[in-house]
Amino acid sequence: MFRSPLASTACMTAAARARESRRTDALFVDPWANLLAGDVGWELQRRFETASGAHQENPYIAVRTRWADDHLRTAARRHRDPQVVLLAAGMDCRAIRLDWPAGTVVYEVDQPELLRHKNAALTGAGAQPNCERRVVAADLNSGWAGPLVSAGVRWDLPVIWVVEGLLMYFDAGSAQTLLAELTALSVAGSELVADFVSPGFLRQPWLRPGLDLLESWGTPWQFTIEEPADLLRRLGWRPTVHEPGDLDIGGRPWPYPPAPRGVSGQPRLLLTTALRS
Repeated sequence: MFRSPLASTACMTAAARARESRRTDALFVDPWANLLAGDVGWELQRRFETASGAHQENPYIAVRTRWADDHLRTAARRHRDPQVVLLAAGMDCRAIRLDWPAGTVVYEVDQPELLRHKNAALTGAGAQPNCERRVVAADLNSGWAGPLVSAGVRWDLPVIWVVEGLLMYFDAGSAQTLLAELTALSVAGSELVADFVSPGFLRQPWLRPGLDLLESWGTPWQFTIEEPADLLRRLGWRPTVHEPGDLDIGGRPWPYPPAPRGVSGQPRLLLTTALRS
């Protein structure tokens, strides 16, 4: 379907959002997720879960989506004419499904072929954004700031950055370069929403078959970090880090036991927000 393997994984993530949306106790409802997942997304989801020997639905994408939704709703209301930048937006539909304050502009940055497919599907479905939605075709490995400026972003005003489900696909150097680049563009008051995985998470035996499958698709998970807060502080952010089990997300308990605190090498999923100092 796509030349880029990462574009196909965006369809797989959309399938996870579509499945969550069907639950009677759904943490969110994305009416367009099933359309954007397509057969490719559902097939990749099936293959990944089969490889991982999943005996229950993995709740992480649902929890991460609702956590980010809640933060973005609050963050947007802290700013006049909010600028929200979704890096590697994939099949995200927040511009359409969330209620945004007046004056909000949501910039969706991703590969041209993915954005063409997404726009055609959403237009065909009659989906209408609840803000000004601007799509920005760019390669996050080089030269993405210029296209954002051409699309209208103002670097003299705060930006709300969303880096969701992305950094683990980068190598360590590229991940830290991306964070340094967006930091350099962020004035005081800018905000960041991002998720990270710890090195111990990738060493879990139950996850290894799924990770091997991702690698065979050309989309290996690479970048891990024990303490993202330390990195973000060095860059000039004031971070807050949670694990899914710390949070009351829609009243649904996290089904896995918490990893011991203060012990390195533990499997951790790290939901992180930060304010530019």
